[in-house]
Formats: sequence, C-alpha cells, structure tokens
Amino acid sequence: NKSGHRVAIPRSGECIAFIIPSASNHSTKGAMKMGKFIIREKNEKYSFRLKAGNGEVIATSQLYKSLQTCKAGIASVAQNAPIAALEDQTVEGFQTQKHPKFEVYLDNAGEYRFRLKAKNGQNIAASEGYKALQSCLNGIESVRKNAADAKTEMEDAAE
Repeated sequence: NKSGHRVAIPRSGECIAFIIPSASNHSTKGAMKMGKFIIREKNEKYSFRLKAGNGEVIATSQLYKSLQTCKAGIASVAQNAPIAALEDQTVEGFQTQKHPKFEVYLDNAGEYRFRLKAKNGQNIAASEGYKALQSCLNGIESVRKNAADAKTEMEDAAE
C-alpha cells in the first residue's frame, strides 16, 4: 500500500504487521549531513567551532591573531583528529599517550571534557563539559568522524 506497510496473516488467524519503508518514505532531508568548521571574527581575533552534521558544536578553538593561523588550526584538527590516540586522565594510573592525542579529564566543576593536542603538543581544540564520561567519549568520536571532511565557512553575522 502507499504507506509502505505490509500485513501478513498467519494460518492461525493472528494478524502481524510489518513496517517496510517504501522508497517514497525516504527523503534527502533526513540524510546525514557533513560536519563543518565555522570561523568567527571578533575584535580582530579569530576562532573556530566544529559543528557535527546535526548542527551541534562538538569542539572549539583558542583565539588566533589572524585568519591564516585560524585556518592552519582547522587544518591541524582535520589532520590530527582521525589518528589521535585517547588518553583518559580520569583513570588512576593512566598511561601517557604520544601526540597527537585526545586528553579526557575532569574539570573543576566535576564535568568530563576533552582537548585535542597536535603532534607538537599544542592544544588545537576543546570540548564543552559533559556530565557523563560516555557522552565525552561520544563527542571525541564525533570530532574524529566530522573533522577530516568538514567544509570551512565564515560565520554569518546572524549566527
């Protein structure tokens, strides 16, 4: 039928409905969008935010003195995030990892955060605070997934 539903009636007389999506039920509107870096200029300083395909901010940068150095920071995140090791500093006796790496730590408010460090040890991106460790780890995976292929855009004045 038009809704994509199929009904099977077994010999015993029970009615069991199976939902089988039809091609007309799928649209590109719900398709997975790629992440993007949004560059913001404020008071002659530049910073970026990495947004996941759903529009959620998953990492932010420090302030840069020029657009060129901000774009270099974006390139560093795109290059390092997919290959970065994971160092969970919330575990007692954690093993120090080589750079590049994601460092997971507890902030002063008791929330989990991560920072991405480049091959040279410089902080290149940081997260918001998360109540749960798993949410923080999910944020890292989202950065890994989105950073490499993300497009870069200048922020609109309206954002």
